[in-house]
Amino acid sequence: MAAFCTELRHLTQRCSLSATAASRRLHISRSQYYAVINGEVRRPPDWAKVEVILRMCEQPDTAIGEWRQRHDEMVFGYDRLRTRRRAVPPADAAPDSAAAVVPAPESSPAPAPEIDLARVAGRGAEPTADDEPAEPDDRPARRASWRRVLTVAAVVVLLAAVGGAAARIAVSGVPGDAGGLRPSTGPSTTATVLPALAGDGTLGAPLPGAAPETGNPADPDERKACVSDAPPPGTELLTVPRRHRPGNNKMNNDWWGSTEQVSFNAANPAAFDANVAAGGEHVWDVIILHSCVPLVAGHRYLLRFTAATNPAGPVMMRVQDSVQPEASESVTQTLDFTPRAAARTISFTAKHTSRSSEVTFQVGDWEGPFRLRVIDISLTETA
Repeated sequence: MAAFCTELRHLTQRCSLSATAASRRLHISRSQYYAVINGEVRRPPDWAKVEVILRMCEQPDTAIGEWRQRHDEMVFGYDRLRTRRRAVPPADAAPDSAAAVVPAPESSPAPAPEIDLARVAGRGAEPTADDEPAEPDDRPARRASWRRVLTVAAVVVLLAAVGGAAARIAVSGVPGDAGGLRPSTGPSTTATVLPALAGDGTLGAPLPGAAPETGNPADPDERKACVSDAPPPGTELLTVPRRHRPGNNKMNNDWWGSTEQVSFNAANPAAFDANVAAGGEHVWDVIILHSCVPLVAGHRYLLRFTAATNPAGPVMMRVQDSVQPEASESVTQTLDFTPRAAARTISFTAKHTSRSSEVTFQVGDWEGPFRLRVIDISLTETA
């Protein structure tokens, strides 16, 4: 792990990556950022953070794929080491038995046998065995006492186990976290590492095998997912926390396609690679978008991204409010792209204050199938 983090630090030094910019993009403090690249962490750094650093250093997809493989190997080795350590019990471990932790029950001394003093006095001698009453047999009572103690101990152990499991469930968010804040969407079947470009650095044709987008259930309260107010200027707006909406792909996923014509090859907060089938009549018939973007009317914003299409064609970029039917826009530009990626920077002033604005790429008017790849997507407030 130390070697991985050391090489990551050397990369950030070679690309002159600003610690302030990186920590803002990652939503962590500068000290946490330095802890990651200096290897001062107890477990492997999260891949999503590593990938953001790599993309900020403008690493090509092939290099990012190699980093991902090394990261997976590091995590695998770390998990194996933890498993081995857990498998070796400490030398002074106490035996795991109820008898080791349950104190022995206190038993009352057996009652002394009663002696007929009159008979003893009359005979002038010690009482004989015939004169002494038989000692009572208290073994059944003792066995019953032990059974009660062991039963109580078993109940205590069972309650402790159930309580621990409930605590773990509450912490892990299953199922109580359905309303919790999440900076990302949790488990997804969509890959996060984008496919490699062609050998000449251009975008290839649509890829086979990607699953089409699924429809969303009716969710009239979906805007409740957008809970973040506008953060300080310079904060990456595409990674602000959102509230999870069960089953709502539009609000939960980093990028979402409005129809089944969209199938994602890969997606993460800063990039996506998608196939788009033909069939739309209007440009807004097929939209790829990111939801829950907090904007403030009158404030200035900077949107950056690098895009490519195969074949070449137009893409309408639009930042808008999510309220239908008008979906009031703050900025709209139609841009032409080719298989060779081109960077774009768009500065605009927000026209509406909303927690639920959207960054959209609208492509519904293409005559045939195509592939759209957008990377290094960043939206920040400048003033």
